[in-house]
Amino acid sequence: MFCLKDTTVPMAEEDLGTGSARILDKQREIKYMAAVLRKHKAEAFAALLTKKDKLQEQVSQNRIYWSFLDSVLKSSEKFEDIGKLIGRFETLVRTREQLLKRQSTLESVQATDAKKTLLLGRIHVATRNLYHMTGGVSSGAAGFNVKDTLDELDRIRQYIQKWTDIVQELGSDKGSIKASDHA
Repeated sequence: MFCLKDTTVPMAEEDLGTGSARILDKQREIKYMAAVLRKHKAEAFAALLTKKDKLQEQVSQNRIYWSFLDSVLKSSEKFEDIGKLIGRFETLVRTREQLLKRQSTLESVQATDAKKTLLLGRIHVATRNLYHMTGGVSSGAAGFNVKDTLDELDRIRQYIQKWTDIVQELGSDKGSIKASDHA
């Protein structure tokens, strides 16, 4: 066994007073820090309880979906568990999105096609008008015939060429007339 000797270090009374004051200050500081720590713990605990209550409320609200999926699963012979049912639902949602994109593309193509058809109709009407201006007579049959339009365009080209030749001939005659006037 060990035995310690009772040894006392002599201290002045002034040192004893300042030492006990320091100890009291430290004790007050420790009590204050403990109170602050308890307050922080209580706030954190209250926040966690609030979060827990909110999560429990969400769980109780979402429980209806679980029971619905469970009843659908029981009534369906196709799916074995809820995971497969949800997977099928997600597949259907993706397919729907793809179909909506395709429909949008198709509508865009149809709109472009309609614009081009209108332009072609305008060109056809303009061709018919020019053809009638050249003295041509259309066959009177209603409808659109590409061969007729090509024939009409050929007739219009010939008409324009004829008048271009006439204008050039008149231009060259005027030039020769002016040259003879200056001579």
